[in-house]
Amino acid sequence: MKQDVHKSMTALCCVAALLPACAQTTQQGEGPRKMEDMIHVPAGWFWMGLSADASRQFVAACTREREEGEDCPGWFQATEPRHRVWLDAFRLDRHEVSNADFRQFVQATGHVTDAERENRGAVRREQDGTWGWFMVDGATWRSPQGAGSDIEADDHPVLQVSWHDALAYCRWVGKQLPTEAQWEKAARGTDERLYAWGNDWNAARHSNSAKSVARTRPVGHYPSGASPYGALDMTGNVWEWVADWFAPDYYAVSETRNPHGPAQGSSRVLRGGSWHHSSVISLAAYRIHQPPGARNNLAGFRCAASGA
Repeated sequence: MKQDVHKSMTALCCVAALLPACAQTTQQGEGPRKMEDMIHVPAGWFWMGLSADASRQFVAACTREREEGEDCPGWFQATEPRHRVWLDAFRLDRHEVSNADFRQFVQATGHVTDAERENRGAVRREQDGTWGWFMVDGATWRSPQGAGSDIEADDHPVLQVSWHDALAYCRWVGKQLPTEAQWEKAARGTDERLYAWGNDWNAARHSNSAKSVARTRPVGHYPSGASPYGALDMTGNVWEWVADWFAPDYYAVSETRNPHGPAQGSSRVLRGGSWHHSSVISLAAYRIHQPPGARNNLAGFRCAASGA
């Protein structure tokens, strides 16, 4: 069943946006600089977003699958216009941040996540044959489905982390969250592919998507789904927080060189789809957004670093 990732998630998680903008402080580079397993993305131009023709095609596919009230045209309008962007060279984590990685950060810093502070998080699950969103007490990175649940395993991506939590971790390891443009180039390369591995959808072979297993997989579980530069799980497994504020019309006014998104906003961008999402929502150019305090069992992150 396809879901309204914008309206239902935002309505459920909007209370999290009222949290202070991360009451804890983490000094840049406090933790170990984990630079050994990062991909290199060279400097250069690439095409970002979707053309109007491509967008219309995916709106049609989205409309065929949608549930009542879903705004397919509005969703894909935010992927336009297709525009040319220059990025300086950068590095990106090959894998999504795992439970083991995040535990090391928490143990070293005493960081308390937004979910832990409020003792609840959003959970996407099936109930009575229907998938829906639920705000669940005790849902944190330690128990992402709610009180009494366990993390899948140390090598699965960390869940129930807000944008604030993701930023704090990346700063601790001497990195930063990738910009939206960095994330898209690392996923699509310069050939405008639709998914990290290419243009043909094959979730069972290349990614954890479309509820094929209805939960996360270990990071890096699908080597054949690697992006042109070698990043894994850029399609599926978990949505990934990026640095940018969201604005639906930002692409029309975006900087040409090293864009960093709007100067302000009320929600941050996530990219890449998740284990729950279909081919339409898992497009590498597709964008969703959530308040920075939001957290759920479909979203995680990875970090970036500047330079060659």
